[in-house]
Amino acid sequence: MSLPTSSIAISVAGIEKSFGPTRALAGADLAVAAGEVVALMGANGAGKSTLVKVLSGSHTPDAGTITLNGRTVTFASPSAAKAAGIATVHQATDQAGAAGLTVAENLLLDELCGSSGRFLVSNRSIRKRAREIAALIDLDLPLDRDFADLRPAERQLIAIARGVAAKASVLILDEPTSSLSTTEADRLFAIIRRLRSTGMAILYISHRLGDLAAIADRAVVMRGGRIVGAFARPIDFPAAVAAMIGRTLEAVVHDGKSSTAPVIASIKGAQLIAGARPFDLELRSGEVVAITGTLGSGKSRLLRRCSASKHWRKAASCSTASRGFRAGRRNRSKAACSWSPRIAGNRRCCHPKFPAPRLPAPSPCRI
Repeated sequence: MSLPTSSIAISVAGIEKSFGPTRALAGADLAVAAGEVVALMGANGAGKSTLVKVLSGSHTPDAGTITLNGRTVTFASPSAAKAAGIATVHQATDQAGAAGLTVAENLLLDELCGSSGRFLVSNRSIRKRAREIAALIDLDLPLDRDFADLRPAERQLIAIARGVAAKASVLILDEPTSSLSTTEADRLFAIIRRLRSTGMAILYISHRLGDLAAIADRAVVMRGGRIVGAFARPIDFPAAVAAMIGRTLEAVVHDGKSSTAPVIASIKGAQLIAGARPFDLELRSGEVVAITGTLGSGKSRLLRRCSASKHWRKAASCSTASRGFRAGRRNRSKAACSWSPRIAGNRRCCHPKFPAPRLPAPSPCRI
């Protein structure tokens, strides 16, 4: 789908980027018009994040051109991209502001830290300007609250408000609803629609087809570092997904067989939330078990209970074939859970003088 040149807010042509022998971008071409929401789709490793980092000034492309509002531009840093009019809200919302500073101070970060920022400012002037910035997107947050105490949705809105205050012509949203409830996502969509109506160009990266159906004017698909498909509204999502994975969904066949491998961990009679029906869970050797559900359904709570960091609301018995249960981190703020019988054996110091600790024999336990 070709766009009138006069309407294009940002475009890239022939963008290439390699990291050693890995070619992340292999001649990517993309254009977003003013007042348009373009969804960027692609599997993990397709090049979406690298393209976003090129557009936001975090990476310098090896080849290709970036055109912003009719001018060919290059960005030496994220600050340069921001000054040129590109606002980026990354998936990791802890990067959207500075913990230890208030909401008001975070709303003014760009102004206070920029080259034109004043050296001495009063709390009164900060609060006054913060209220003006918050009003641009009807943001209603206590200005004295610490950024560290905000929910992911609130942190995203602060970053969006700063971009609007800086008169950005392009807004890039990277997986913005990954940590949002349905109500928070609907509020974000309303803000996106309002910004679109003002002529802002919006590049929206998401794996959630529901989001794209609700907000996107076009969907552009990446695979192997290239754009391999573009779909106008109404978006043909089965065709878009087929372009994304390189085959139709009908060609993806799962054998559906239940594993008969030995059970290495089990939970019996678990109750995560008051009033919820108790459930059982078994993990078998060689299995990959996916736990899915909407925000607030109990996924993270289950993983925290598995790692014994909190207690079950109702007593549950847990038996394990080894002590190799590990709770990890996802994006520094989300819990992830993995099981490996080798983890316990790897608990040793690096120096050969210090042997691995002797672990108690496995036995059923009460959680």
